[in-house]
Amino acid sequence: MLAVARQLHTDIEFRAGSADALPFEDEEFDAVVGNFVLHHMARPEMVLNEAFRVLRGDGRMGFTIWEDPSKLEAFGLFFASVEEHCGASELPHGPLFGVSDFEFLHTMVRDTGFCESSVRELDIAWRLGSLEPFLAAFGAWANMDAFPSEIRTAIEDTVRERANDYVSDDGFVMPNPAILISAVK
Repeated sequence: MLAVARQLHTDIEFRAGSADALPFEDEEFDAVVGNFVLHHMARPEMVLNEAFRVLRGDGRMGFTIWEDPSKLEAFGLFFASVEEHCGASELPHGPLFGVSDFEFLHTMVRDTGFCESSVRELDIAWRLGSLEPFLAAFGAWANMDAFPSEIRTAIEDTVRERANDYVSDDGFVMPNPAILISAVK
C-alpha cells in the first residue's frame, strides 16, 4: 500500500510505523485518523494513547471500526455461506471485530484524556459491479485454498445465490455500516 501511495502522491511523505508506537514527536499533528485500525489491535487503548500524544492541544482524532457483526450484511453473506458448508470454525486470523458498544467506546476515548467524544454509526454500503472481487478478497483472507475444491465451489455458489438479495441496477449493494469515533485533545 505504501508503494502505491508513494507512486500516486509523490509530493507526500509516507512512513511505516506501528499504530501503538508512532514514530513521531509529541504534539506534532493537528489531526490523527485511523480507518478500520482499532479493531485489529490487541490493545486499542495504546493506539488512542499514541494519537493523544502526537496531537497538539485542541487537535482532533477520528477512527472508524466495523459496526456490530449482526449489522454487517456483506461480511455476513460470506461467513454464513462458509458456516453452512464447513460449520462454525475459528477464523484464520483471529477475531475480525472488537467492541461496538457506543458507551464503552466513549469511556475508552475519555479514559485516554480526550474530550468532546462522539460515537456514531456511518451508513455504509459496499457497491460492487461484480461478485468476483468480493469472492477473491474474502477467499484470500479466509484462506479458501485450504478447503477441498468442492467445498470452495459450494461456498462460492451459495454466496452468488444469496447475493441476489443485494442486486441493484449496476451490480450489488450490501449494507456494511461502520462506527466513527471522534474526539478533541
